Amino acid sequence: MIWDSYYNNASGTWTIYYNSPFIYREFKIKIANSLITSAWGQNYTTIGCTVTNESFIWNSKQATYRLNYESMGMTSGIAVLQATMEGSTLHTYAN
Repeated sequence: MIWDSYYNNASGTWTIYYNSPFIYREFKIKIANSLITSAWGQNYTTIGCTVTNESFIWNSKQATYRLNYESMGMTSGIAVLQATMEGSTLHTYAN
């Protein structure tokens, strides 16, 4: 994991994002009554790499944005950005 954060008593609209040297990625969620009530706006920009596949799934407890990427044919990987409700705490992380 390259980024990991917790936010107590989370509610309202949040932008979940992470900027790595190759890929900036983000999505938005709305939280009410300790649940993710909507998720949208998945977006990415790249520098020096190509995204070969992407997926975005969410439910009332978790939203996950996953990108497969390749950098100039030398490096490839999976970039994950996730938001999870743990009770009333929002847990966000990227890898």
